[in-house]
Amino acid sequence: MRPTVLAIDDTPANLIVLASALSTEFAFQLANSGAAGLEMAQVDTPDLILLDIMMPEMDGYETCRRLKAIPALANVPVVFVTALDDNVSELTGLSLGAADYIYKPIHIDIAQQRIRNLLEREALRREVEQHRCQLEELVASRTAELVRARDAAQVANRAKSTFLANMSHELLTPLNTIQGMNYLVQMRVTDPALREKCQKINDAGKKLEAMFQDILQVSEMDAETPEPVHKAFSPEALLTAVYARMHPKAQTKGLGMVKEIDPRLPKLLCGVPDRIQQILEHFLSNAIKFSDAGQIALRVVAQQEGSTTRQVRFEVADQGSGIAPSDLDRIFQVFSQVDDSLTRTRGGIGLGLVVCRHLAQTMGGTIGVNSTPGQGSCFWVSLNLNQGH
Repeated sequence: MRPTVLAIDDTPANLIVLASALSTEFAFQLANSGAAGLEMAQVDTPDLILLDIMMPEMDGYETCRRLKAIPALANVPVVFVTALDDNVSELTGLSLGAADYIYKPIHIDIAQQRIRNLLEREALRREVEQHRCQLEELVASRTAELVRARDAAQVANRAKSTFLANMSHELLTPLNTIQGMNYLVQMRVTDPALREKCQKINDAGKKLEAMFQDILQVSEMDAETPEPVHKAFSPEALLTAVYARMHPKAQTKGLGMVKEIDPRLPKLLCGVPDRIQQILEHFLSNAIKFSDAGQIALRVVAQQEGSTTRQVRFEVADQGSGIAPSDLDRIFQVFSQVDDSLTRTRGGIGLGLVVCRHLAQTMGGTIGVNSTPGQGSCFWVSLNLNQGH
């Protein structure tokens, strides 16, 4: 289909020669005034407009201004056809949005090539515009799909969290009964072999209870967690409490355990001691689990000091099996374990460190591990704490 060229000139005879010469390539429409040209362009949008400047009533400049004000015609290339060969006239036309100038007397070959170039450029512009619109529609469609998928995932995640919480609560109830009954039996049994079996039941029950508590905490992580309440605490008292709770477990495996407190620390800090203690007990539980000999160090170290805060790092270092560099990036992921084989000798379901990471984030801290296979690991949490009063 031939491109349509609308020629607007109060003396159409000026353009008849051009229209005749180019009629095989372009379909020409002629209008003898600016008003008539505006009306024709709105009825049937042309691909290009040839516009004379010197016309009575409405000259070419005003006609161009009105054409560009109509959204459907704003991008149609306008070429001024004029005998005015001066910079001022050309600048005025270009400032109104004209695409080019053709000067009288018209050179047919040059005019044809200019019209051809402009139409090719306009065709490319339309193609790009169409492609952009298609991309916008595609992006909008994909965005809507992603929003629906996100909403569905959030609903599924809430359902999962609710299920995990309910399941853990329901399993803890009969487990507590089993542990209680086993304790009563253990107190009455005198046979050493039976007492040993009761102790194994008790140990297994405690492991199950710890797993259920981890599952409960992971399910709570997806819910809206209230802001932690900060309060003054003694770092020395905190480490002493953790040491007292975990030292007996280390002793049962023949492991040494020491606590180290940086003397540069103030007597009181302000933070969330319950969460810090929970993280340290998770670290210590893992250190005991993955150590068969050596010593475990529980320590707190003063780092950078600001005008109102102090960066403090709590650490648990062991001399256990260590962690391979390839495994370091995934140990803080949900249900991830260094040894995930079916024949692993260590217990756990890979939730404890996920809980620790979440607790550290709720306190605005960072968590990490340094480890050398065969030499041990150092798990740490770094927090910015205010000085307590």
